[in-house]
Amino acid sequence: MGGIDLKDQMLSSFPIERHRNLIWYKKLFRRLLNVLIHNSSVIHDHGRTKSDKLGNRSFRVRLLEEILETYCNTPQAPVQPTLPQPMHLPVKKVKKQRCKFCASKKVRRSTMWSCGTCQINLCLEGCYGDYHKELG
Repeated sequence: MGGIDLKDQMLSSFPIERHRNLIWYKKLFRRLLNVLIHNSSVIHDHGRTKSDKLGNRSFRVRLLEEILETYCNTPQAPVQPTLPQPMHLPVKKVKKQRCKFCASKKVRRSTMWSCGTCQINLCLEGCYGDYHKELG
């Protein structure tokens, strides 16, 4: 048997590209992926003793386990929304009034903005976000 025939015989056990697909590039990608994994298996087994060689299936399982171990065990950072709640949106008022958050820190500052839900005057430069973070 030649190299191509042996490769095709080995790849027939793993029918990645057997799915009927009208989109040619998906079928090509699956075929190239299958050949890539097979060639990696051949290179892995090259120069090893018979007892150290992995079979094609064992190599694929080990490869999959290592890929999953690498990419699935990474802790994901919790996604924090930019606004505490979707309903807390700033609303522009006609008249300037004192910022309640600044007033609690004994700073005199006027603003035209307030929270539409809380109905509290807040500066957009820091006070708005800080006030809602304290609320939780």
